[in-house]
Amino acid sequence: MKLEEIKTTHAVLPLRHPIRSAIHHIDAIHVLITEIRGEGGHEGFGVALAFSPHHIQAMDAVVRDVAPLLAERPLDEIGALREAMFQRTNYIGWSGVATHAIGTVDMALWVLLAERARLPLYKLLGATVNRLECYHAQGLWLGQTGQGLADEAKGYVDEGYRAIKLRIGQNDLAADLERVERVRSAVGSGIILMVDANQGQDPLYAYRLGKALEPYDIFWYEEPVAYTDVATHARLAAELRVPIATGQSAYLERGMLEYLQAGACHILMPDVCRMGGITGWRKAAALAEAFHTPVSNHMYLEFGAHLQASIPNRTYVDSIDWLSPLFEKPLKVEDGWVTLPEEPGIGLRLDRKALDRYRAAA
Repeated sequence: MKLEEIKTTHAVLPLRHPIRSAIHHIDAIHVLITEIRGEGGHEGFGVALAFSPHHIQAMDAVVRDVAPLLAERPLDEIGALREAMFQRTNYIGWSGVATHAIGTVDMALWVLLAERARLPLYKLLGATVNRLECYHAQGLWLGQTGQGLADEAKGYVDEGYRAIKLRIGQNDLAADLERVERVRSAVGSGIILMVDANQGQDPLYAYRLGKALEPYDIFWYEEPVAYTDVATHARLAAELRVPIATGQSAYLERGMLEYLQAGACHILMPDVCRMGGITGWRKAAALAEAFHTPVSNHMYLEFGAHLQASIPNRTYVDSIDWLSPLFEKPLKVEDGWVTLPEEPGIGLRLDRKALDRYRAAA
């Protein structure tokens, strides 16, 4: 199948809950949408998120740079095309905006392949399950405090979620524990509670907080320190009773292997764009399986649910639905569960009117 067209769109999407984490203060997200059309009208698309328009512009430049490579091989030779794109960007490195950009192309190729095969992506990837449990991931930010924090957490449980994630990491032990206590008291002992420090802590504080979290039955303690500090993640994983979750900020399957070999996590969280697309994400999940480590996708619910369904070592699905405004019929989480569409590809169609409405100003 030959390439007929590749195009990109830069969209700016509002957030229902502004992001206030240990390292971010964000009110809107920027999205690069890469669309590919092959012979016979088969189409696919991939997406990448960023918090700055300049980052999207850089990704877009990389997509335009590698686009000619797609005309040199059949579009179903995804592995070869991905390797060619990485060789093209070798000099600027296999991380950062280049890997995100390549990830959007790889995602688009897989969706196109599923469309041509007339299969939902999760079935093309060999999955048998089509319904997965999610954790609520897009609230309980640091900007919410006090009784409002407890009420928000209780609201997610009332929606049907049995697992929710709370942001911590203020480098103030009393303040962080007060947040955990409020939420745990509000939702009760029967709800799975994850905490996310968003890399905002120094190693000593991360250890102190990890020890203090032990009485609260925390399912995972996410990115307690900078993602580059694999050694500290490994020490925390060995010394704390609270499981460590990380990996979402590292790049490519070799980045995941570094965590796994070091024993630096109990749950691996590969990001589909930082993995350079679906191809790399699947490699990362297979590595995790070899190390008997469960996997949870990072963001990109519309793709991540298909990926989680395709692996045996899955755990809860990240339910962040920031991309929902882009689709005619967004993927829904109901009572804390997501059911995958049976239509080809990822089962979702881009809403052209929405793309025009959210298109970034030139």
